[in-house]
Amino acid sequence: MHKTKYTFLIALLLAAGTMSRAQLTDPASLQTCSAVKEVQLPAEDRPSAEEAKEMTKCVSESLYYGYGKQADYVAARKCAYLELDRDLKDKAFSGKTILMMVYANGKGAERKLDVALKLACEVEGSPGDWAGRIRQLDMMRKAAPSAPSNNFGICDHSSGPYWYAQCAIQGDKADKIERDQRLETIQRKWDGEEKRAFRSLRAAANRYFKLRATKETDLTVTFEVQEIALLENTFIEMVDQVERGETPDFKEADLRLAEGDLNGAFAHTQSGKTTHWGTVTPDEVKNTQLAWTAYRDAWINFGKVKYPKVTEVSWKTWIDKQRRELLEKFMH
Repeated sequence: MHKTKYTFLIALLLAAGTMSRAQLTDPASLQTCSAVKEVQLPAEDRPSAEEAKEMTKCVSESLYYGYGKQADYVAARKCAYLELDRDLKDKAFSGKTILMMVYANGKGAERKLDVALKLACEVEGSPGDWAGRIRQLDMMRKAAPSAPSNNFGICDHSSGPYWYAQCAIQGDKADKIERDQRLETIQRKWDGEEKRAFRSLRAAANRYFKLRATKETDLTVTFEVQEIALLENTFIEMVDQVERGETPDFKEADLRLAEGDLNGAFAHTQSGKTTHWGTVTPDEVKNTQLAWTAYRDAWINFGKVKYPKVTEVSWKTWIDKQRRELLEKFMH
């Protein structure tokens, strides 16, 4: 896990107590775990020695979820066994977690709910998440063999801080692939100059989004990955909108009004009346504003190349209005 990317997650875990300190307290779950304590993992499901040599760099998470490719559940199962041997405690979606889902869902191995339960009892988390997954698997085990079974996932029970954060990160990996594919589709018929201008806009957007999500967002109530996803989705909607021909159309008077509102909102953040908003400080808003200015200029430059009939006034007004909406939360 990158130190800069998930700073708040680390702080939150320290405040809430580390994973190893969590205790399963639900009586029914404790009884279930006691009953499956001696269950053994199927030795025949481990990879062969030859396969182990070929899978030294495998990542069971990528194999299980696919992430833009076809999932390979059998390989995910074999890889997860190798990860068990490597004891990857710093990787949430590996080893026991992946094997728990493999055996719960019968994907990559024969469904063995006793084995899934044993693993569920060993994959730690908050007491509520722990009990939730154990109870769900126990209900699946007790159901009639012919009863339909919903797909089980570790993120079905992820309200505690650790798994909530990890599941947000995992979910965004798949979402990012979809976002990138959508942008590639939009650009498919653009010429070289248009694509170069867009790459400059994309780079400016990345810098701005990073600062907005890490320095200008109160990370006591959300996660960086979620905030960047929101900004990315809005950005793609903007690109899609103008590509459909719905380009901004504003006059000088509109720009003066938008600039006045924006300047007023920004000045409020720098007035000294408030020294912080959660994890956000006035200096961080100021630094983010500089990155946003470069982002707005990149939009203007891109617009000149791709949509030459749209005026600079229109681009500025459009982007200013959006920025002002983001700064509004600091005005209360």
